[in-house]
Amino acid sequence: MKGIVVPLAVVLAVGFCVQYLPAASLATERFAGDYRAIPKTTIARNGTKTASVKQYKDLHSLLVALPKDATMRSKYPGLRRGVKKPNWPSQREPEEIRNVRIKSCWIVSAKHEGGAKGDRDFHVIVSNSPTNSSEVMNAEISVFLLRAVRTSTS
Repeated sequence: MKGIVVPLAVVLAVGFCVQYLPAASLATERFAGDYRAIPKTTIARNGTKTASVKQYKDLHSLLVALPKDATMRSKYPGLRRGVKKPNWPSQREPEEIRNVRIKSCWIVSAKHEGGAKGDRDFHVIVSNSPTNSSEVMNAEISVFLLRAVRTSTS
């Protein structure tokens, strides 16, 4: 799977997880979470336009370009662990207004977060290597594409 582009993760995550879901449920799958639902289910936008896509050569290049978690949690208290609804930020913070593409990475794991307590998204773990997990990222993939298409044509 070398050379995977992150948007393809949607297709691959469904492919990895489809064996656990009846076909009918995949067709109607919708994000069921509460925490930061809008940032998790929409493509990043600058006003009314889709934010540009920044391409990174590999996962490491993306990770070093991102602000540190501690910095984000200090700057935006709503992102701190243990913060309860309604104090979560409902929109993206300025540093989060980005769409990215990773030119070369590996999908090392995928899991559908279903069931009674799941938010019905897919967790796709990507890495620079299929065997070295020193740098990984969890890409949460939800069924946002159907909503985005519906919104853009209405």
